[in-house]
Amino acid sequence: MSLQQLPLLLSAIIVGMASAVGYNYIYLPNQGRVSAIQAKIEEERVTQQSQLEVGALLDEYDGYRKRLPKAPDTSWLVQQAVTLSEQAGIQLEAITQGNPQPSPPFTLITITLEFSASYHELGTFIDLIERAPHFLQVERLDIGLQQQDTGQGKPVMKMDLGTLSIQRSPLSQAGGGV
Repeated sequence: MSLQQLPLLLSAIIVGMASAVGYNYIYLPNQGRVSAIQAKIEEERVTQQSQLEVGALLDEYDGYRKRLPKAPDTSWLVQQAVTLSEQAGIQLEAITQGNPQPSPPFTLITITLEFSASYHELGTFIDLIERAPHFLQVERLDIGLQQQDTGQGKPVMKMDLGTLSIQRSPLSQAGGGV
């Protein structure tokens, strides 16, 4: 080996040793930290995605919650029924308020409506119930004829109309936005 090649050989040995030391004492220990940081970033991404999904579900829940009465009170349901019957052109003859039936976390509220209506008015009334901004449900509908002095029958209808009331969620009581 010549004297001119000696510095080249020494440089190659120094570069090799520096590479080995750098790999073993700098790169490998920090690789674990990099993996830990990447895992934390992924965990944070999953957490943020979960928060977005929960927020969307809470908004959806709030939308459904707004369709229900604030308390299990039949007078709210009576008011809704009277408003919708007037819009349909139906004259209510009797309204009987049922007893709220609790089934936690819900309470079923029902009323019984008695009225006379034409086929068209009944259809309009049921359509208004189905399209109401609040959750209303026809539980039962009985249609009969009441004989009049003229000998003709007058259609008489008896409808059980219901809705649900839901207890406030623990999230809303804790300020969770519901």
